[in-house]
Amino acid sequence: GNLCYLAGLYSEAADSFEQALALNPEMRTARRNLLFSYARMGSKDRLDALCEELLPNASASTLASMGNAYLLLGDVDGADAMYERLV
Repeated sequence: GNLCYLAGLYSEAADSFEQALALNPEMRTARRNLLFSYARMGSKDRLDALCEELLPNASASTLASMGNAYLLLGDVDGADAMYERLV
């Protein structure tokens, strides 16, 4: 997934991160990288769905990553909503 992401192959990276999470749902790095892959793909629907899934048990680090992913997508309101949960 990481190599695909670095090569700009965001859809393929997302597929790899999804597979990693299917094997180990607690893999934080794959979860964070999946957020960023969805953002780079411009897939707001998929980003929203993943954030909604993660939100109930989100740590401060996860909330920050979700906010950063929304910023990467260009969704300032979405980012702000995540960052507000940090305070």
